[in-house]
Amino acid sequence: MAKKSEGDKGRRVVHMLRRLEELVHVAERRGVKFKDLLAVACCGPVGQRRLPTHRVSWRGGEKWAWGEQESHAIGRQEQPAPG
Repeated sequence: MAKKSEGDKGRRVVHMLRRLEELVHVAERRGVKFKDLLAVACCGPVGQRRLPTHRVSWRGGEKWAWGEQESHAIGRQEQPAPG
């Protein structure tokens, strides 16, 4: 029974590592270095170490957001003044 349990754990670890590799590739295809995502994980919601879900970028800058509402708020905040 112990060998089966160890085998299941090993399969889960391999599955998680493959999924992580996929996510790293997705981020890098979108021009984001995974190490940069990890660096901002500590800046998220208080008490949570989570990766951001949204990147809001505009000419001259970018910010990370941890939810759709937050990303919209950033977009409104950073919107250039009518000129």
